[in-house]
Amino acid sequence: RTFIEHEPRCVPHFIEDIREKDAISASVLAAHLTGGDLATVVRESPIAACALLTGVMEKPECEGLGWHSLPSRVSFAPHGWVEHLRYMLNPGREILVFYEADTVWKYNVSTFTPPEWHAGLNVSGGKPIRDCDIKVCHV
Repeated sequence: RTFIEHEPRCVPHFIEDIREKDAISASVLAAHLTGGDLATVVRESPIAACALLTGVMEKPECEGLGWHSLPSRVSFAPHGWVEHLRYMLNPGREILVFYEADTVWKYNVSTFTPPEWHAGLNVSGGKPIRDCDIKVCHV
């Protein structure tokens, strides 16, 4: 918090250093942040805010690794006519965002089913299909 309150421009270097050394996990770092801290950094230094948000993201732990591992490619195709219209008028999406409470890549091995929201990442949704890097933001 010292950097956030007094010199937010130091945040990128601090985050890079602690994450590079694996000194602290993203979830532990996020536990020390408040909404006010994030708002302060966004206001004072957008570059520091990007570094801070990157610092609190990491690959999720996988529950059913042999059954349902993290996908390496996902469909960025529009879902529904509203998104089709939006894509006709604007560039396509570069990032897919899901607001879910899950911090683990879940899979029920007794029923062989993933959570419903995983269907939004299916490559059968159509083109464009792109390589992906799935991360959990612990904020």
